[in-house]
Amino acid sequence: MNGSVFPLKFAVKGTPVGLKATKSKKPWMDAVAREASLALPKNWQPSEKELSLTIYDFPADPPQGDVDNIIKRIQDALNEVVYIDDKQVSRVVAQRFLPSDYEYQEVLPDLVAEALVNDPPFVYIRVSTEPWSEAL
Repeated sequence: MNGSVFPLKFAVKGTPVGLKATKSKKPWMDAVAREASLALPKNWQPSEKELSLTIYDFPADPPQGDVDNIIKRIQDALNEVVYIDDKQVSRVVAQRFLPSDYEYQEVLPDLVAEALVNDPPFVYIRVSTEPWSEAL
């Protein structure tokens, strides 16, 4: 059953809290874990598989921090929810999309278009067991 949920896709409303943030990280990490749990089937047991993460940040305002600072908080929030330990994550792709990056684009990459069914600010997260298919 664990392999059938992947790729797991979900969005977390709000602005991510990075490593250097002065505000509390717990509410953001709780929101990530909650949205992941809602996307998983009942009675889900954390996966033991090697996984990859795709993280797309869609801020409403110009971001204050670096995109790489949100990765660790998201990985940690998914521990014991999606996977046993974030050591299982062998690949991470993270990108920030400002409104000017996509507002006037006629054609968007599939994952970006899929993520934009939500209104900023939000973070779109995709967990996959097939990192090479995304890299091609």
